[in-house]
Parts: sequence; C-alpha cells; structure tokens
Amino acid sequence: MNRRLPRATAPLVFVVSASACAQPGVADAGPRPAAKHAPVVVERDAGWPAPAETETTNCTHNHAAGGAFCFGEPTFYPTSAGLIRAADMNGDGWPDIVSFAFPTDIVVFFNTADGTGALLPPSAPLHIGLLLETLEVGDLDGDGDIDIAATSQLGNALTIILNDGEGRLSLDRRVPFARPRSVEIGNIDRDPEEELFVQDGAGVTLLDRTPAGGFLRVETFPRGSATLGDLDNDGDRDLVLSISSFITVEPLTRLYLNDGGGGFTLWQTLPTFTTDAAVVDFTGNGLPDIV
Repeated sequence: MNRRLPRATAPLVFVVSASACAQPGVADAGPRPAAKHAPVVVERDAGWPAPAETETTNCTHNHAAGGAFCFGEPTFYPTSAGLIRAADMNGDGWPDIVSFAFPTDIVVFFNTADGTGALLPPSAPLHIGLLLETLEVGDLDGDGDIDIAATSQLGNALTIILNDGEGRLSLDRRVPFARPRSVEIGNIDRDPEEELFVQDGAGVTLLDRTPAGGFLRVETFPRGSATLGDLDNDGDRDLVLSISSFITVEPLTRLYLNDGGGGFTLWQTLPTFTTDAAVVDFTGNGLPDIV
C-alpha cells in the first residue's frame, strides 16, 4: 500500500546560513576564511517532521581551505509546495526568493539586505490563474532585471512574467504550448535578452524574443530535458539534451554546439541515461564535465 506523506496548508521555506567552524573530531587546520553570507535555501513542507538538530548542523568540508563550513539553525518562512528560485529581483545586489503561492499565484520574499540573510514578508501575490508546476528566472526582455517564465499543470501555455526592476511583477503574455513541462533560460546569442528552451510533448522549442515583444519559435529539438553550458570553452552556451528511456528505446544524451549566434549543430551522442544534467568543471583542469 502506498503511504502519502502528510501535507499542510502552509508549507515552508527555510534559510540556513553558512559559517566557518570546527568539526567535532577533526583537528583544527589553522585559520579559516571569514564566513560569507551565502544562504542555502531549501523547501520543506510543514506537514513533515521538523528537522532534527543533527540535520541542521551538518558540516561540509572545504578541502581547498583546510576548514569546514557548518550550517546553523534554520529560519522558516511560510510558502507553498513547489519550486523556488533565488535571484536579485529588485536590483539591490542581494538574492531574493521567488516562490509559488499555491495553487495559482507567485510571490517574492525580498532580502532584508542587512547581511543577516533574513527575508521580508512575501510581496502581494501575482495571480496567474493556472495550476503552477515549474518556474525559471532570467532577463527575458533585455532591460537588465530578472523576469520569470512559468509552466502549469493544466494550461497549454508558457506564462511570461515581467519585472519592473523594483520587484513588481506583471503578466506579460502566454505563449501556446501543448502541456509544457519545463523551461531552461540562458543567453545563447549575446544579445541583451535571454532565450528560452521549452519542453513539451512535441520536443524542446527554442524561443527568441522579437523587437515587438513577442516570441519567435527558432528551432525544435527532440524531446528531452535541456541544460545550457559551455561545452567547448569558446565562451558561448551550448546545449545538453537529456533523453531518458521513457521517451526513446535507447536512452541517450545529445550534445549540441552553439556557433556563437544561437545556431546549434549536433556534436556528439552519448549512450547515457539521464533525466537532467549539469555542466561544471569537476576535475579542475579547466574543461567542462557533464553530470
């Protein structure tokens, strides 16, 4: 029998700030770098048991510095279950939190900007009118601030939400899609605005904003999960398309190289099962790896 975890009407976001400290049982390695206010933001449903003390004080080693970073007691903020994103929404240089306000609204928790990592009460919710599923953030209109693209469980459209630069959000438009599942945002052609890769039942569609404010469907790739990263170290963002065995008989990962202007060419195909990917230099040799 499947057991459902208890749920509550007010799930929580909790912020855990990192600080340099000694780890029990490990000899002191000498002076450690000063702690930085870099909150680690995790979502937790209020219906779940509260984290035990050991779960909020675990240490993560910083081998390069010879020290350890410990995480103290969390601060909880009420929000809704779903994705959250960290971004500077009002241009003050401090990361804020964009979150769902279940089931059809989006809110912003602004940083107090005093170095404590605390968040202000949520902004007035922006009503989207659809059952929200995923969201991503990026500069979608090239004005230098962070906007939002959101998908929903029931609506056949990608919702574009623009920011006025002060963190005030407004619904811009809905771009028709057949049940969009996810969206990846990134600048692939070095123009002011970022582009979108939208996954739906037909594939992954590249959207580019037009001067009139609409979106042009530039290209459609096979179905899969899109990740952007510089695979060939030429300074532009390439495409990793993760295709699971649920979509094809043979699972694979396709790598597409960017020509610098947003044109993509299939480079390699890897016989690897993935549902998502990240591009990062894990070996420290200056070359990108795929996880």
